[in-house]
Amino acid sequence: MSLCIIFLCFALTCIPYFLFLKDHINRWGALRHYHDGKKTQWLTEGLSTIKYILISNQRDSFLDGFSTHVKKAAHNARNQKIFQEFPRLILESVGVIALGIMSAVLIFQGKLIAEIFPIIAIFSFAAFRIMPSVNRMLVGLQTFRYAVPVMDIMLKEFSHPQLKFNSIQLS
Repeated sequence: MSLCIIFLCFALTCIPYFLFLKDHINRWGALRHYHDGKKTQWLTEGLSTIKYILISNQRDSFLDGFSTHVKKAAHNARNQKIFQEFPRLILESVGVIALGIMSAVLIFQGKLIAEIFPIIAIFSFAAFRIMPSVNRMLVGLQTFRYAVPVMDIMLKEFSHPQLKFNSIQLS
């Protein structure tokens, strides 16, 4: 009974969290890819035309264009990192709340404190051991979601009909 309550608490918090953030993380990944490309474009164009930029006194306009994309890329990376830390905080909070609910349920069932303490200790120890792994899985899912837009572009590029790979033989 109490294990079901704890599992239900974790599921009811993690599933809505990911459903809510799924689109945001995809959008941040696409924007990161766009702004990283623009940063590279500005840098390449700036290095190839450095003489013209310096002679025509266009340094400030070049720096403004480049720094705009640097700031936007950093903003998207910041959002992703902030929300990457949330699962750990949410899991810990839900764990404490679930242990409190489990304690209340056991008390209302008429259990003595001497019987409740070992049960709470076992579940606390299990949560202490399981939470880092669950957090790593959730962070991995978020990181994967963040990289999906770039992977989609790579997949389109590699599945181009004119692009053919010959088999490579290693001897």
